Amino acid sequence: MTEQSFTTELLKWAKTYGWRCFHVRNSGHAGMTAVQGDKGFPDLLCVKGSRWLVAELKVGKTGTKRGDATSDQIAWLKVLGAVGAEWHVWRPEDWSSILAVLSGR
Repeated sequence: MTEQSFTTELLKWAKTYGWRCFHVRNSGHAGMTAVQGDKGFPDLLCVKGSRWLVAELKVGKTGTKRGDATSDQIAWLKVLGAVGAEWHVWRPEDWSSILAVLSGR
């Protein structure tokens, strides 16, 4: 599964459960972006009622460059967590826990 297909599927489920989400498709890949700011902003920002969550999406194997969140990504997740966001690093194999979070279970 590619990160793009994982993201598309996750956004579909988030919408099904009533979340409003924001995702930037290209946030700096290959040094090209129309977005400014500090590196590492999470892949998804989702809001439902008074809940808000941020998620970094990874499709690679844990312990590899594509599978682990960078230090910049972790820094963003932690600072957003400090101001009330739920934060997650999600992989395709986490579907049951992803759906539990999105459904509010």
